Amino acid sequence: MARKPKAGDHGHNSGEPLTDDEKSALLHRHLVTIRKLQKAADVIKATYDAARTEVNNAFAACKGDLSYNRKQLTELLEALAQTEVAFRNNENARRERFNLAGLPMGSQLDMFAGDTVGDREAARADGYRAGLRADDMDVPDNISPLFHGDWQDGWRDGQAENLRKFEIANGVDEARKPKPVELEPAEDDRDDGEVIDDAAAKLKRSGWAEPTAEETAFENEAA
Repeated sequence: MARKPKAGDHGHNSGEPLTDDEKSALLHRHLVTIRKLQKAADVIKATYDAARTEVNNAFAACKGDLSYNRKQLTELLEALAQTEVAFRNNENARRERFNLAGLPMGSQLDMFAGDTVGDREAARADGYRAGLRADDMDVPDNISPLFHGDWQDGWRDGQAENLRKFEIANGVDEARKPKPVELEPAEDDRDDGEVIDDAAAKLKRSGWAEPTAEETAFENEAA
């Protein structure tokens, strides 16, 4: 007698076709899994899109202030992210390429000497860049413990320069704010007597000085 097929007997390897109920169950599980993952991805994408919009607005704000386009700003950001040694190496290689192409860019940058003094100068320069970028004062792993103090000194100098520049930029923003318009009261060139006479005339025209009906009746009875 043939054995009744079980759910585990069906599938690609069993040779038995899946039942509609099994297909429906598998499809349901896949759809629930995909939907769950898609919702998580949508949340991440929404966060990314919002952050990316802020980045784009920041690029646009700089362009509005200084006319630097995104490519120029990105080049500066990438240079700031480099160590001092890497920056000088890359800049010298760049200048060499331009010079060979007939586009002279001046002399090469001096490189740090390969000794303790040069390493100390490089560490301090890297710390200065980090402070200028407003990074946390976390000494990177590539800096020898011997030069941590030099890196931190450079960071403090860079942070001080960063704060100084922010103060100047904030001052520019403050100066750009529209000044409030102060309305001065209209000057009355009449003397006090004329002002009093005008006020009395207004009261008279309003009927304030006229006797009321009760006052008129009382005066007639008294007469």
